[in-house]
Amino acid sequence: MNSHPPIIILDFDGVILPSIGARLALLKLLKDPRYNWNKSAVEKITTLDFIRRVESINSNKNIQVAYTIFSYFKEILPNFLDRIRFLVNLQRNFRKMEYSQAQFFPYVIPTLSELTKIALIGICTNSEEKRINRWLSYYSISSMISAFSSRKDRKRYGVKPDPRILLLVLWRIKKKANIRGGIDKNRVYFVGDNITDVLAAKNAGVKSIAVLSGHATRKELEEINPDFIIPTLQDIFSVPDLSNTI
Repeated sequence: MNSHPPIIILDFDGVILPSIGARLALLKLLKDPRYNWNKSAVEKITTLDFIRRVESINSNKNIQVAYTIFSYFKEILPNFLDRIRFLVNLQRNFRKMEYSQAQFFPYVIPTLSELTKIALIGICTNSEEKRINRWLSYYSISSMISAFSSRKDRKRYGVKPDPRILLLVLWRIKKKANIRGGIDKNRVYFVGDNITDVLAAKNAGVKSIAVLSGHATRKELEEINPDFIIPTLQDIFSVPDLSNTI
C-alpha cells in the first residue's frame, strides 16, 4: 500500500498561465517612439528570446535587476536613460496588462479538478506571493493547492534549478497533508516548461514532466532528458505512472 498519494508540483508561468503580460508589455514598449531601439539588433532576436529576456527581469526593482537590464538590453537599447525608462515602464505595465488580458490556459481548471481526486498539488514559482494568491482567488481554486513557494522564499531557499525551493514546497505539502513517515520521491512529479524546472526536479530527486506550452522548445527539453515530455498540462494523465492511478 502506498504511504501517500502522488504529489504533483507545478510551475506557474507557461504551465498554468500563458506569458501574455510580458508579451503585451514588451510590444507596447517596442512601438513607443520615445525609445531609440537599435532596430538591426532587435531584428536578430526571436520573439521567444525577447520574452525570455523580459521575464528574466520581472522582479522587484533592485541592484541585481538593474544589472540584468543593462547586460541583456545594452545592444538593442544603447541609450542609458532609455534603459532606465524601459525598466520602470516594464514594471508598471507588466502586471496591469496581465490582469486585464490574461487567463489561465482553458484546460487548467478541469485538469486540476481531476488531479485533486488522486493527488496532492503544489506550485513552485519565483513569482510574488500576492500574484499567486490573486490568481488562486480569482479562479476560486485555493483549496486545490496544498502549498506553494513564492519570491519571498528565494533568499533562503534559492531559485530553480536549486532543489531547495522545490523541496520546500514538498515539505509544506507533507505538513499540510499530515503525511507521516518519509516521502516516496518516485511518487513526486514536478511539471515545468523550462530547462531549469527539469534540472530542479533532477537535483531534488523527483520525477520531471516537461510541458511544451511555455518557453523551452522540445529540442531544448529533450537535451536534458526529462522523465516525460507532454504537450500541455491536460496531457498529464498520459504519463504512465499517473494513468495507473485513475
